[in-house]
Order: sequence, then structure tokens, then C-alpha cells
Amino acid sequence: MLRFFRNIRQKLIENGNLRKYFWYALGEILLVMIGILLALQVNNWNESRKAKDISEITKQNLKAELTEAKSHVEARLEVNNLFLKWSDNYLNSDSYIDTLKNNPSLIFRLISSASITLDLPILQQELSSNQKITDRSELTIKLRQVKAELDNASNIEQTAEDLWNRNVVVYFLDKQFMTDFNAFIRSKAFNEEKVISLLYDEEYKNLVAMVNSITIQYIRIYENLLVHIDDTIELIETIN
Repeated sequence: MLRFFRNIRQKLIENGNLRKYFWYALGEILLVMIGILLALQVNNWNESRKAKDISEITKQNLKAELTEAKSHVEARLEVNNLFLKWSDNYLNSDSYIDTLKNNPSLIFRLISSASITLDLPILQQELSSNQKITDRSELTIKLRQVKAELDNASNIEQTAEDLWNRNVVVYFLDKQFMTDFNAFIRSKAFNEEKVISLLYDEEYKNLVAMVNSITIQYIRIYENLLVHIDDTIELIETIN
């Protein structure tokens, strides 16, 4: 093909037909430019298709990640609602003490709350500069809302940990209940009569009230988190 065009140029020059040679050269340049533009267009189309494929895969992975996170949050929410019910009954109903006497293991659960640590690498990726999903301005807002609630949960978890270390552990050590609590968390037998005496200790009741307030905050955060996760999953399903 190159030899063919070279022969045409040579004949035009030998014949001294410079005008035709000029138009021929111009046409050859235009053909080269069109070829380059077509190649660039094909390359851009291929890159766009690759980006769309990556975007679709990332969307599905993000949806799966959030769906799994939702199941974990729902499980923790259910447990915290149960803990809240037990502690509310103890704090507000003297008659509930009889129930606790019949099931002393619940006495330790009065100072319990359920936290969760979620690893969401795809969410983190989509909030970073390494974003893969296209058409995502509204999605970014939703993901930030999920991340904000996760941060709130982490803050409450730190508060709960501080309360446990500074108050509950100190109380158990001072009252010599740590051995019984250790047996409880290992599902082993403990001194039930001794543990029942906690129900009549105002200091222990105050500890239950403090944990109760933290559990309420956990529940509110987890409820908000579930709403934001559901909204985000719904939005992902609408992104083309």
C-alpha cells in the first residue's frame, strides 16, 4: 500500500504536475489524520468500555459489601434491644428482680452492650481518590452518610470501653466479683447467691444505668446506619 502511494507521488513529480501533487499530498495528510482520529476514538471507546465494566463490577461488590454489613448491624441491633429491655426492666420495675434471681446470668448482661467493627474496603475506596464507579455524585453523599454513622458507632464503642475499664472493672475488683464474671463469660458455674446481691447495690444499679444510656445511643446509631445502608443499596441499583 505504501509503495502504491509512493509511485503516485513519483509520477506526479516527474510529470511536473505540481498542482495535482499538492492536492494529492493534502489528501494523503487528511487520510493520515483521519486514521489517527479513528484510532484515538477506538482507544477512547475501549477505555470507556473498560471503565464501565469496572464500574459495574465495583457496584455489585459494593452492594454485596453493604448487604453483608446490614446483616451484621441488624444482629447487633437485635441484641442491644434485648439488653436495653432487660436493663430497663431492672431500673424501672422492682418486680423484675424476682426474674433476675431465677436467672442470675442475666445480672451480668445488664451491664452489656453489643458493638460491631465493620471492614468496608470498597466503601473506603469509593470515598478516596481511587474511585471506580461512574455517575456517582449522589452516591458519594450516601456513602459519606454511612461512613459518618460508622464513625459515630466507633465513638460510642470507645465510650463504652472507657466506662468498662474505668468503672465496671474497678467495681468488680473492689467488690471481688471479677472471678464470678470471668466464670460467667466462660459459661462456667459462678456463685449465684453472691451475684444476686448485686441487684441490691446502688453502685451497681448506677453502672447499669450508665450502660443503659450507651445502649440507647448504640440503638439510635444502628437504626440510622440501617436507613443509610438501605438508601445506598437502592441508589446503587438505579445507577446505569
